[in-house]
Amino acid sequence: MNYNKHDMDMEPLGSSGFVPYDVYAKSKRNQAKKVETKGSLPKQNLDESLADDENLYIVSQKQEERKASQSVLLRKCFIVCVCLVMSLVLNLFSFQVPYTPSLVSIDFSSLAELLAAFTVHPLISVAIILLKNGVYCLINPGAVPSVPGKIIINVAFVLFTWLFYVLLTRTGNKGDGDPMTAKIKRDFSSERVLLCGTASALVTAILSVLTFKTVTMPLVAKYLGQDMDVFSKILLANYRQAFDSLTVRFDFVAKIVPSIDSLTEALLFYNITMNFAKFFISALIVSVVFAVVRTFIYKNQTGLEQK
Repeated sequence: MNYNKHDMDMEPLGSSGFVPYDVYAKSKRNQAKKVETKGSLPKQNLDESLADDENLYIVSQKQEERKASQSVLLRKCFIVCVCLVMSLVLNLFSFQVPYTPSLVSIDFSSLAELLAAFTVHPLISVAIILLKNGVYCLINPGAVPSVPGKIIINVAFVLFTWLFYVLLTRTGNKGDGDPMTAKIKRDFSSERVLLCGTASALVTAILSVLTFKTVTMPLVAKYLGQDMDVFSKILLANYRQAFDSLTVRFDFVAKIVPSIDSLTEALLFYNITMNFAKFFISALIVSVVFAVVRTFIYKNQTGLEQK
């Protein structure tokens, strides 16, 4: 059998030996072809005009993408309206928890605001919080002094939860040098939403004590025309009365917390507990339903990407 010089050229392949030059060249050509290929469409020569069927395909694809984007936008607007109505209604139906101070009430409007953050955008949630409290001030003008503190707490809960989620789900493959694989990826899983919501609920509950003492109390005292010391004593008496009724009903509480001697202790005992429970329940419900809502919003877009 005869061999020419071209066939006898060899190229090394690691430490395992050699391969014929034609095999090596073919492998290189295949690699170059893959680089010039995006998805299933080869790289186009811009100097050549597209065929009619190619033009028709591109136009139809753009039309489908436009329709899918419009559908997503409409669904987002619908979800925003639903979340706004939910927030308004839940805020109006606030209630007092048994064995808690009569001046303290609880509502689950943060549920709708957190849902809007994960399904649309966190800034939409902030807008919903502002609109909700604006409407509440119109309906109940006497509650105006307490509104700034509520806005701070609700906004903090939503933004902390979103921030924790982004930090937790931030991944990237920096080793291959490919900018496409180094993009931020967010896996919207229910477990992560609940975990981040729980962490945010704890941080926000602690923040609520500081907000109440530095923002809410001065505004309410000024609105009522009372001195801060007098108003603090009134609040402490109200908290102590609720605590006494709680220890009478549940003896084990007195063993854990024998007494409440200051307003700070009262706020730490009641405000942190109630705010944490409220925000945790909201995060728990959102972690269950948000995936369904996101699927509803992006279902057409997902189907288009699969084509």
